[in-house]
Amino acid sequence: MKEKMDEHGSLKGVGISMLAPKGKTEKLWSDGLTRLGCKVSHADSVEKLIKLAARSPSKAIIVDYDLCGNLSEKWDELSRERENLGQEMIIIANPDSLTQGCQWARHYQAYLLTAPVYLEELILVLERALDADLNRQRLLRYEEPDSSLDRFGPLVVKSPEMKDIMRLARILATREDPILFFGAMGTGKELLAQTIHEHGPRRHGPFYAINCRSFTSEDLAVELFGRGEPGTPEASEGKTLIELCDGGTLLLDEIGVISPNVQGKLQRFLEDGTYTRVNSRTVCKADVRIFASTTVLLDESVAKGEFSEDLYFRLNRFTLHIPALRRRTEDIPVLTKTILKRMARETGGEPLQVTEEALKILMEYHWPGNVRELENALEFASLVAGKGPIEPKHLPKQFHDEVGSIFVGASLDELPPISEIERRYILRVMDATRNNKVRAAQILQINRATLHRKLQAYEKQKVAELE
Repeated sequence: MKEKMDEHGSLKGVGISMLAPKGKTEKLWSDGLTRLGCKVSHADSVEKLIKLAARSPSKAIIVDYDLCGNLSEKWDELSRERENLGQEMIIIANPDSLTQGCQWARHYQAYLLTAPVYLEELILVLERALDADLNRQRLLRYEEPDSSLDRFGPLVVKSPEMKDIMRLARILATREDPILFFGAMGTGKELLAQTIHEHGPRRHGPFYAINCRSFTSEDLAVELFGRGEPGTPEASEGKTLIELCDGGTLLLDEIGVISPNVQGKLQRFLEDGTYTRVNSRTVCKADVRIFASTTVLLDESVAKGEFSEDLYFRLNRFTLHIPALRRRTEDIPVLTKTILKRMARETGGEPLQVTEEALKILMEYHWPGNVRELENALEFASLVAGKGPIEPKHLPKQFHDEVGSIFVGASLDELPPISEIERRYILRVMDATRNNKVRAAQILQINRATLHRKLQAYEKQKVAELE
C-alpha cells in the first residue's frame, strides 16, 4: 500500500466531493481514495452537493449523471459554484445515458467516464484533472475568455490555418483511421498526435512515439514486431512495441526513412491487424491505431520508388499539414503566454510578462526551429529576466543580430545590405539545424549545391577578415 501512496502522492490531502449511488462501488472509491490521503465528502442529492462544494475545500467533484441528469438548473448552479472555486468536475454516466452525459460534459467542460468505473481509472482521471501541466486549458478558459482563440486539449491557436487543423483533429479523434502528420521539425506534430489520442476512444490505452531515424532497418523491424518464434532462444525478450501499444496508439515519427521490408510489414498490419516477427512465420494480431509523421513530402519518395505507394495511400487518407511558425505569426502571442504560464506552474511562481518590444521581435523572427525554438527562447529569457518582465535584452543572442529582429528600431541608414541579411539568415538556419545541410537546404528552399557554395564563400570571407 505504501508503494501505491508514493505512486499517487499528488492526491495526498486533496479534497473531493462525491455524489454517487450508495453501494459497493461507491465504497470502494471512497475507501481507496481515503487510503491515498484524499479527504472525501459525500452528498446524497445535487442540492447537498452544491452546498458541500461551496463549504468544503474540495479540488474535484465526482457526480453520477443518473442522479441529477434532468436537473438543468441545479447543474448550472453547481457549475457556477465550482468555477468560482476552481474545482474540476468528473461526470460518470451509464451506457444508457452516455449520449446525454457527453453533452453535459462538453457543456460544463467536465471530464466524462463511462460506468463501470474502476478505482485505478478514477485515480488516473483525477490526477490528470488536477495536474497543472495537463490542466492548462482550464486555466486559460478562466483567465483568457477570448473568442478569437481555438482550444483543443493543451493546444491553443488563433491563426485561421491552425483553427482549420483543430476542427479536423477533433473529428479524427472520434475515428480509428491512420493519420499522417506533415510539418517541419518542432511544429508540434507529436503533441497534436497525443492530444487526438487522449480525446478519442483509445484514450485509456497507451500512447507511444518512436523516431524511425534512431534505428537501423533490422533494429526497427525487431523493435516494432519482435524476432523469432515466441518461446525459442532466438526470440526477442519482452514485449514488442506493437504488443505494448495494444488497445492504444503508436506514432511512427519520420516514417519516410523506413526500409521496404518494414514498409511491407506495416502495410500488412494496417490491412488486417496481423504481423509476423522477424524470422518467424507465426501470425500475431494486435489492435493498434497507427499515426505517422514526416518532415518531407512522401509523394516524392513514392515517385522515386523509395516508398510503397500502397502504404502511402493507406497513411495519407487523412493528412494534417502543420504550418511552420513563421507562417502563423498570429499564434506567437498566445503561444508565448501559454508557454510562460506552463513554466510558471512548473516552478510555482507567477507567469512572466513580455514587453511589446520583445514580443515584436518574437513575431518578426523567422523561427527555423518552430515552436520548440520558441519554448527554448522563452526558457532562456525567463532565467535571465528573473522576475521580469522579459525585454529584448533578455532574449537569446540570435535575436540581437538576426534577420527576424534586424529591422526593429533601425533607420534606413542603419540597415545592412541584402547580402549580409542573407548571410546571417543562412548561418542561423545552419546553427538551428546543427549543421545539417540537407535540412537547412529544405528550410531555405535552395538546393544543397547552392548552400554549399554560399557556406564556402562565408568561410573564405571569415578567413580574409582574420588576416
